[in-house]
Amino acid sequence: MGELKTSDTRQFNYPVDHVFRTVMDIASYHKWWPREISFELEYLDPAVIGTIVDVHNGMFVRWKARVSAIKSNRLLAIDYMEGDWIGKTYWRFEETQGGTLLSFDIDLEINRVWLKAVSRFISFSRFHSRQIQKVFSNLEKYLASEESTYTDELKISHFEHIVLTVADIERTCNFYHNVLKMEILTFDGGRKALKFGRQKINLHTPGGEFTPKAKNPVPGSADICLVTYLNMDAVMRELKSGGVAIEEGPVEKSGADGKIISVYIHDPDGNLIEISNHLKT
Repeated sequence: MGELKTSDTRQFNYPVDHVFRTVMDIASYHKWWPREISFELEYLDPAVIGTIVDVHNGMFVRWKARVSAIKSNRLLAIDYMEGDWIGKTYWRFEETQGGTLLSFDIDLEINRVWLKAVSRFISFSRFHSRQIQKVFSNLEKYLASEESTYTDELKISHFEHIVLTVADIERTCNFYHNVLKMEILTFDGGRKALKFGRQKINLHTPGGEFTPKAKNPVPGSADICLVTYLNMDAVMRELKSGGVAIEEGPVEKSGADGKIISVYIHDPDGNLIEISNHLKT
């Protein structure tokens, strides 16, 4: 008694970037949330994090919420700061083969005596789940109505591969395979690439580039950040045991999805390689 805790999920047949950007647009919530839930923007931060809204659910239930964390195409966290509910909520986004698996997780405490009394007779968690299913249905209709604004514009999803020009392909392959555990690929009649996850690095040599090519491809000019799930202490041990010189780190930096902690090394051509962990929020 006295809490509201649920996790509700719906599959959407739209790209995760489209779903994420729609849910991020808090100023447009009134276009697809149920009419009984109203949102008043108290503060709209250009970076979204820090945005504060007053929310009314019907005539009597009210709370204030603040966007506390974002991970692009993965997470939107909203804290309930004051009012009838106190706690945390999370929109979670998972890219699937058919689109996006969207989850709304909520973990709240009742912050009003009269609501605690009512919770003896009504399951707020079950009521909330029914309401969120209605939210999902409204969102699906809104995504369909806004689909042309998404598909009619060029938007980049992710890197497929990059190209490095290196002095010695065999030496480069040995370094990235032995130190960073990348897979060495041979393709198109002998070309070499380094694969990790769903990305790869194609390798060229000076004067032996494949066209089209960069205007001034030279060894040692790249600066790349790579993410690992191995914790940073273990990363440092691996690098030191392999005799790899650490140029700097571990240090905290700003990544695309929030704070990261990084260590810097150079590859055989002098390219700067940043190896990072995402800091948990």
